[in-house]
Amino acid sequence: MIFNPIYEFEAFNRLIDSFFNDELREKYINEDYSEGNIFENKDGYILEFLVPGIKSENLSIDINNGILTITAKRDSSEVDEKNSKLIKKERISYNFIKSYKLIDGIDIDKIEAKITNGVLMIYLPKKPEAKPKQISVKVQ
Repeated sequence: MIFNPIYEFEAFNRLIDSFFNDELREKYINEDYSEGNIFENKDGYILEFLVPGIKSENLSIDINNGILTITAKRDSSEVDEKNSKLIKKERISYNFIKSYKLIDGIDIDKIEAKITNGVLMIYLPKKPEAKPKQISVKVQ
């Protein structure tokens, strides 16, 4: 058998990659992991978060004292792990909690949320501005 240093280096590289991809990724990405955007248009604000694999029962959106809080949890697998053996783990579990102070112009009674294709959209409509009212004077 001929010793191939390139093969040995590649095997070592795969081992290191596996360690960082499996062990450290789960440890350091697990907390407060979310990718999101905030948009504003004439009607209100839109909060957009990537939440792939999160079931609706593992997602909550609460408003308390003017603070909007989004809490989500994703399990690493849908497979019954009691009856199956995990060979390689690339998908991680993660949790995130995001909180935002709502400004006074938000109509909290009309806030809506939906998930489509792993994207959570929260719609925060602006309150309609008070329109001036003309009062007619009647002559008697």
